[in-house]
Amino acid sequence: MKRILIVIISTFVLCGSCKETIPAFSQLMRRYLPYQEGDIVLYTSSVNDTIQFVANNVDFTDEHKHSFGCKCGGVTELKGNMQSETLSIEYLMICDESKIEINAMIKHDEIVVKTYSKKYSYNSYAEDVIDLIGDTITLQSDNGDNMILRKDEGIICLSIDDLKYQIIL
Repeated sequence: MKRILIVIISTFVLCGSCKETIPAFSQLMRRYLPYQEGDIVLYTSSVNDTIQFVANNVDFTDEHKHSFGCKCGGVTELKGNMQSETLSIEYLMICDESKIEINAMIKHDEIVVKTYSKKYSYNSYAEDVIDLIGDTITLQSDNGDNMILRKDEGIICLSIDDLKYQIIL
């Protein structure tokens, strides 16, 4: 009876053990949204309206192992938000072996006022995604407004309530 119990327990342990290592979110992709907790980012509009955002809730996937039978597809992500007095920008970047999807949402007092997105399809075995993207990513909203991300600078340009804001460096 002890042998049967040992065999059953061993089978569960082997089937449940980690099989596949999923890498951490790409350091190269983090360069497009390089915010750290507490970073302050200033933007000014064409009518000299200034908004100050503070980065918080920045999180990204660390290297981890999947258990047997997991069908997650090696997905990694970066997410966070930037908060002003009444506005927030929430962002999410999802990467897997064949696509990168970037979404950003601007909220005013928790009500979504604008969403931006961009999706890149690629073959991770044949293409270098950074060569595909370049130094700048342009996200688009439904009404045609753009949010521009620049490598090592983050969000450099966005529109809120028909006003275009530029980062103050």
